[in-house]
Amino acid sequence: MHRTQTEYEDNLTFKVFIFQFCNFYSSIFYIAFFKGKFVGYPGNYTRVFGLRTEECANGGCLVELAQQLLVIMVGKQMINNCQEVAVPKIKQFIQRWKLKGSLGDRESTRWEEDYQLVENEGLFEEYLEMSK
Repeated sequence: MHRTQTEYEDNLTFKVFIFQFCNFYSSIFYIAFFKGKFVGYPGNYTRVFGLRTEECANGGCLVELAQQLLVIMVGKQMINNCQEVAVPKIKQFIQRWKLKGSLGDRESTRWEEDYQLVENEGLFEEYLEMSK
């Protein structure tokens, strides 16, 4: 149990960062360091759980590694940028759509406009983005 909210958020950010790091980059480590290294030779191939281990193409694993890096680096960045723009816009649209009928035709006061703002969800995602 954490003593403070800040300590909880720090630990949560660290755990999510480690989880995402392992998920995103484990395939790169596998291709770079393990794939094709323990294949064996014709007639005596290495088998794991009864299946033959993977091997690289004739040119090596560099092309596959470059493709994987491109997908992870560029694809992840594009998805994060689109998500960072689209999700708040969608939330704002839904919030205004729900509250549309409550005002009617009259002018809204300042506190009513403030109530229509999308709720702040904290800085967790921002801290996680900085740690990448």
